[in-house]
Amino acid sequence: MHTGIISFADRIVYNIKSNEMKDIILEQINTLYNIKIIQKHYYKLDENNVKYITRNPHLCTLRTNGNPYYMFFTLYNDIPIIYFIDKKVHPGYQKPRILLARGMFSESLFKNTLIDGEMVKTVNKKWLFLMNDIISFEGKFLRNEQLPDRLKLLYNLLETKYVPDKIMDVCTYKIKTYYQTSRQSIEKLIEISKTLNYTCRGIYIWSYDLKYKPKLFNFNEDNIINVVRKVKDETSFKVLSSSESSDYSNNTKSGNNTGNTTTEDNSENTSGNTSGNITGNTSLINSISKMKENTIREQLETNIKYNKIQIEEIERNKLEEFYKESTEYKEYKEYKNCKEGERILWICKTEDPDVYNIYDNENKTNLLGNALVSSLDTSKMMRIAFKNTNVATLLKIKCSYNTTFNKWLPIEIL
Repeated sequence: MHTGIISFADRIVYNIKSNEMKDIILEQINTLYNIKIIQKHYYKLDENNVKYITRNPHLCTLRTNGNPYYMFFTLYNDIPIIYFIDKKVHPGYQKPRILLARGMFSESLFKNTLIDGEMVKTVNKKWLFLMNDIISFEGKFLRNEQLPDRLKLLYNLLETKYVPDKIMDVCTYKIKTYYQTSRQSIEKLIEISKTLNYTCRGIYIWSYDLKYKPKLFNFNEDNIINVVRKVKDETSFKVLSSSESSDYSNNTKSGNNTGNTTTEDNSENTSGNTSGNITGNTSLINSISKMKENTIREQLETNIKYNKIQIEEIERNKLEEFYKESTEYKEYKEYKNCKEGERILWICKTEDPDVYNIYDNENKTNLLGNALVSSLDTSKMMRIAFKNTNVATLLKIKCSYNTTFNKWLPIEIL
């Protein structure tokens, strides 16, 4: 992979320079999720799509002035890797920028997990990756999952499949806060945007259905910051100042970590936004506020129902996960997967080639005889399974009883 060193979120990362390699990655995303980077990823809010919003459930959230990226967890030559894929092509480039990053994320995520978000720089020069949505989770395309369920997956991901690490992380990871779509919510979001420690340009109105693009309402055109890079990537290393070096050393020694898995931070009232108004867009907001009463009721009922069962669902899921990790459940599943004439047995090798002893339990209290190894495929399967074991090691193996030889034939290593 042809890469170069560049600065990203005030850290040094690798940038993919080969257009051929970029094409492979972009084609993979297009094939799996029908996403083309060169396409516009949102629609501007207008009178036409307001009608659609009034008929279908949506949530709304702030659109920052940060640069939009896809965060793609995948494998490259069987090595886990994170790609930050710019959602637009900058002037002077033929392809979007794709950066390589690392992090303490669960290995299961690298079966193709795709997250939509924005990279934001706060007024105190900290970097945040604010997650909007998750498109694929551990290889499963979430096109049939509703937005509240997808957001729940994101929270679970950061809570259980990620460990913050000040050295490896290029930024802090957070999830955006969503609200029910209404005039009051939009006005409240505008007020909230003034208290954040980063700037915002508008509000995303996000459909529950993944196949529909979000609608963007710019509440203040003057507050839009152009994130298109006017210069080529800077490839020189940066040197920490003495004060920064001291702060970093102290944080490392004290165990402080900037990694965070909460929602958007509005605790720092630092006038990140200088103004926010709805001038020129009153008619659109009025259209939203005039939604049919039954549509509003349906949306609220959906939201209330989701919130009501969320705690019960989490508790039930925890119990189910605990049970699924138990020996009893695993043995039950193995038993249910056995066909007539099949059993789960315990096998160990002997000093002789292709001679294996079979027991009906892991305590070796009941020897059933020797396994039937009558074919080259079976012999190869057993040799691979017992390659790094000794004669005392027992392996759990599904077997089928052969009535001709009156022996158990190993068919699957468990």
